[in-house]
Amino acid sequence: MSRATTNKPTKKKRPTWWRWLRRVLIGLGVLLLALALLLLVLYVVVDQPRPQDEASAAARAQAEALTTRVLAAYNHAAWQRTGAVRWTFRGAREHLWDRSRGLVQVRWKHNEVLLRTADKHGLALVSGKAQSGVVRAALLRKAYRMWINDSFWLNPLRTLRDRGVRRSMARDEGGKRGLLVRYGSGGVTPGDAYLWFIDKTSGLPTAFRMWVGILPVGGLRVSWSGWQTLASGARVATHHEAGPLSLDLTHVAGAATLRELLAGKPDPFARLFR
Repeated sequence: MSRATTNKPTKKKRPTWWRWLRRVLIGLGVLLLALALLLLVLYVVVDQPRPQDEASAAARAQAEALTTRVLAAYNHAAWQRTGAVRWTFRGAREHLWDRSRGLVQVRWKHNEVLLRTADKHGLALVSGKAQSGVVRAALLRKAYRMWINDSFWLNPLRTLRDRGVRRSMARDEGGKRGLLVRYGSGGVTPGDAYLWFIDKTSGLPTAFRMWVGILPVGGLRVSWSGWQTLASGARVATHHEAGPLSLDLTHVAGAATLRELLAGKPDPFARLFR
């Protein structure tokens, strides 16, 4: 007795590009989910509201006295005499800052930008070739933002008594007291605030908590260590830790003049004046 057979339709095999795209989409989904969970953990564990100022006259006087001590500890007077400084931020962005003339050189990957900090105009090159139009404008904007960010990590203390900066004493949620510094203007994210914790012996900052517009959580704690003294006498911190993230500054050097800092090498800013 013969048995009837049923021919089932063969399932069509997906093309290779579809299988590759599916893997990529699944991988992106997993990555986004992990990122969302990380942000949630940061928000729950790390996030703190910005502390309230201590409004008493005694607290205001203490804030000003502490500011004066910090400026003396890192040698603000020597920083004012530092006409040129260079550093590398996180091993990726090289800066040369001619403070005397208000000029900055920023180099990253195959890009180099020379700009005037006053008007943000200058020269942009990719692999040594000068750029123009929208490419030049985009590189100038990016380099300026890099310089603003990276020069803050080099020395934010220089701005403690700038116009628009408010200083007061405050405590974080753990009760630790520090110098609360709020920026009403300047930079690229006005409105940022930092609660500095100052070492009682040295007068130098050991850490701060920050409330900044570019971060989804407030009160993130960042350490300040690796203090280095420039040739001019000013001191800068070169090592920062924010949780598992390290923000290191390397190849840091400063001098009274750009000529002294370059030690015989040609002035890269001469190209701006040709």
